[in-house]
Amino acid sequence: MKLQFIILLMVLALPTQAQHLFSDLDYGVYPVGFTHYVAIDSTRQYQRIHDFTDSKIYRPIPISVWYPAKEQTADQRLTVDDYLRIVAEEAEWENLPDDLMLGWFGYGTDSVYQTRRKLKTKAVRSLPYIDDSHPLIVYSPGYERSSVENFALSEYLASHGYVVISSPSRGTGQQFLDAGTFRDIETQTRDFEFLAKEVRSRYAAGQLRSVTALGYSFGGLAGVYAATRNDYVNAVISLDGAIKYQYEKLKQSPYFDAVDFKVAMVHISQKDIPTELLDAEDLPPSINTEFEFFDEIGKVHAYKIRMDSLSHSYFTSLGVLFQPRDPRQDPAWRTIRTGYQTLCRLSLKSLNAVLTQPSALYEQIESGHLANPEDFTLLEYKQAAIDNTPTMNFREWVELMRAYNYQDLAGLNSEYSHFRDMPTSLYSPKEWELNTLALKLAFDPETYEAGIRVAEFATLAYPESANLYDTLGEIYLLDNRKEKAILNFKKSLDIYPENGNAIKRLKELKVD
Repeated sequence: MKLQFIILLMVLALPTQAQHLFSDLDYGVYPVGFTHYVAIDSTRQYQRIHDFTDSKIYRPIPISVWYPAKEQTADQRLTVDDYLRIVAEEAEWENLPDDLMLGWFGYGTDSVYQTRRKLKTKAVRSLPYIDDSHPLIVYSPGYERSSVENFALSEYLASHGYVVISSPSRGTGQQFLDAGTFRDIETQTRDFEFLAKEVRSRYAAGQLRSVTALGYSFGGLAGVYAATRNDYVNAVISLDGAIKYQYEKLKQSPYFDAVDFKVAMVHISQKDIPTELLDAEDLPPSINTEFEFFDEIGKVHAYKIRMDSLSHSYFTSLGVLFQPRDPRQDPAWRTIRTGYQTLCRLSLKSLNAVLTQPSALYEQIESGHLANPEDFTLLEYKQAAIDNTPTMNFREWVELMRAYNYQDLAGLNSEYSHFRDMPTSLYSPKEWELNTLALKLAFDPETYEAGIRVAEFATLAYPESANLYDTLGEIYLLDNRKEKAILNFKKSLDIYPENGNAIKRLKELKVD
């Protein structure tokens, strides 16, 4: 009887121990809603290769969304098995028997792994979305991985107020990628852009405040690429992203340049790969230290962090639950579980920081305020360089000035007060730009007075320009304001006595 009791306790302990992957996390105040559906991208064609047919369809995009929800009334949380069935569906094995699931996708199959399949997670399907403003995360999974590969992290972030949307990593025309080519990066980036548009159509306009790219492994390349070609992406979080390991592939794009990378970035890499494994896999030791992309970016806040207990496989929920340990580098599962929880917290802190005050993450790390600081190491922090690049071009500057009817551009008195506090980096119009704009406005009777204001501002901005005073004189002469015209023609000659047009005009006006 005693032996049976001990066995019973051991059996009961298994799910409890595994449950800690979820229950130990400091979830936020929101219940977590989840939805999974298939959208159609009619701009690309697709072939289901396991159907063994030549027919093609518009490209289906399976989509998973985790979101802050209203309070659920019953405990209807998803199990890990529910997520595994989505993995099978996205791999086009919708009818795969449950008992084949783990082995089919290369995971461990012994009793411990089978027990973890039955665990309840935090998400509940189809809960009402809470009507509020939430930042958006587009999650790009690893190479040929499922949209739900990091479901625990996605649930955790949703409980803290984020909307997380993801689709599987798959090829353009069929399920499999092309061995990690630039075409694959382009495909996953287009999926990223599709998701960003899709999620806006499902939630009320204006409720998604910002877009952050969160990518694991190969998906980390798509996140960086999406940020360089879409202004709405305002931060990148890279979970051991391949931007560190396969940067050469991204550089194949004629449209990509690290200089164009202008958003805050946090790259969280795996632990250093031990020498034994480097030798066995014929990998260069530099893989632990070199990071060319990080070295090239210079105008943004950027963090390089190393997880000291996690190898590459354990940066995802499914990896932690089902990926067998490699005795050459991996610690006990309990340590991996704790490291993954730290990764979740670090991801949340990173998101909160880069969307508000990027330097705050550095301060939190240095002060030791992050949970389990022994699990990771801050390798390098780049503080954004001071950028005096104008925040707009001349056309945009004109649009802004037009909104104020070109009133008091110089900010000399109370009439011009709305320009006094304007940042000097907003835009500094060139001399020829102001000259052209002033004449263009002045030649039109309906905007003549605006032309005067622009020309006057131009002479204040460039007081040594004989040409601008000459232009202002011509504009006054258009309205027969002879005294002011004469005054400005004389100022032009004071600066440049050989100004032929000013000499001619003064003679016509009979001025000695």
